[in-house]
Amino acid sequence: LTRMQPQSALHWNNLGSVLRSAGQMREAEDAYRRAIELDPQYYTALMNLGYLYLQRGIYPQARDCFLDAHALEPDSPEARIYAAQMCFALDDRNIAERLIEPWRTWTDLSDDLSLELAILMTQFGDSAEGKLIIERLLADNPHNLRAIAHLAMMFERVNRLDEARAALDLAADAVVL
Repeated sequence: LTRMQPQSALHWNNLGSVLRSAGQMREAEDAYRRAIELDPQYYTALMNLGYLYLQRGIYPQARDCFLDAHALEPDSPEARIYAAQMCFALDDRNIAERLIEPWRTWTDLSDDLSLELAILMTQFGDSAEGKLIIERLLADNPHNLRAIAHLAMMFERVNRLDEARAALDLAADAVVL
């Protein structure tokens, strides 16, 4: 489709996603960049390029993509959460905290996005809120292994080792089922 309609940012973005899934990161980056060149206001392409950089561990570029996406869609929890993660990772805690300030107003987050938010809350030192988010996830899906693992890590981080072991027991039970 990119050959037939080379001016379609949508087609370039889709090509980037296929290439990223196939592990062809450089080619995927080129395709996403082409999509953004064709349409600088293309939120999804910016997010996808940010995910690619995140996957490759290139945090400054990931942060820039997520912040650009946030500028386009300031109410997007997804852009805010991922931009906050990258800002936190790059020692810009103040921006990270401002990005997630409205988190209590976010409804209908996916499980993965809710877990990312819980992890951020814990990193900011608010393990009680992070724990509540994870507990809500586990109430909906007691077999969410990522949530259980992060709950165990959260308990271990604050030296609540008995609760960390209990969370690991939950993970073992979820795997057996």
